[in-house]
Amino acid sequence: MRSAATRQGRLVALSVPILNEAAAMGRSIVLARVLGADELGRAMLLALSLRLVEMASDVAAERLLVVARDGDDATLQANMHGAVFLRGLFMSVFLLLLAWPMAVGFDGGPVWTSYAILAGVPLLRGLMHLDYRRLERHFSYRRLAFVDGGGAILMFVVTIPLAFWWGDHRAMVGILLAQVGAQVVISHLVAERQYQLRFDRAVLLRVWAFGAPLIVNSLLMFVTFQADRMTVAGFFTWADVAAYSVALQLAMLPAQILGRAAGSVLAPRLRLAHEAGTLSQVVRRM
Repeated sequence: MRSAATRQGRLVALSVPILNEAAAMGRSIVLARVLGADELGRAMLLALSLRLVEMASDVAAERLLVVARDGDDATLQANMHGAVFLRGLFMSVFLLLLAWPMAVGFDGGPVWTSYAILAGVPLLRGLMHLDYRRLERHFSYRRLAFVDGGGAILMFVVTIPLAFWWGDHRAMVGILLAQVGAQVVISHLVAERQYQLRFDRAVLLRVWAFGAPLIVNSLLMFVTFQADRMTVAGFFTWADVAAYSVALQLAMLPAQILGRAAGSVLAPRLRLAHEAGTLSQVVRRM
């Protein structure tokens, strides 16, 4: 029975990133059809700007909740909520500071108000309830499917009406706000615990010690896999940006899907192996 439940959990953990990537690809197709290639290119630059600030501030508080020995502690979870809130606030300020340089740096691109409104996305994400991530510790992924899968479905559903309503790349801002808003609401609806915020200095320093090396890694990954689209935007047409972004999106699909699924499935397993003193044996078998 346990092995069957484990296999089902792995299937759910794999299905969620597949759904996310399929919805993102469907979003690109719809925007290209409704808005045209040039506007899709501008929309991709907005999404890329958000990705930049996300990767530059990813201290992985959610992952710490999964792998920490005391990850089930309610006080630790409340402090993780605090860390996620502070990160969202930081990202919002960062995007606001980037708004004007990005607007003037890319001729014919999104205006500064689009970047400023986009700053609401990480601010909203900072209110996420992390109980669904805590439950990954116990190989329970049903709530993960509700939160991430529900957000992906709503993102795709609103793409068509928002594309027709705005008629240009600004639709991407509304789409991202709708996706994150849905994730936040669903995360609170499916949570087992009451939402609490704490900002204990010792715990926040612990989060920083855990996540700081990951920020360096994230920035290197951004430069390697993402930043070239900014170069394309600076020297080529917006239609070229759109074509390049979609091609790269397709090329990265297997890595994105398997990477996210592996993180959900392997992190709690490695934690249990570490606690049992069998980590080296488990890693060798992998």
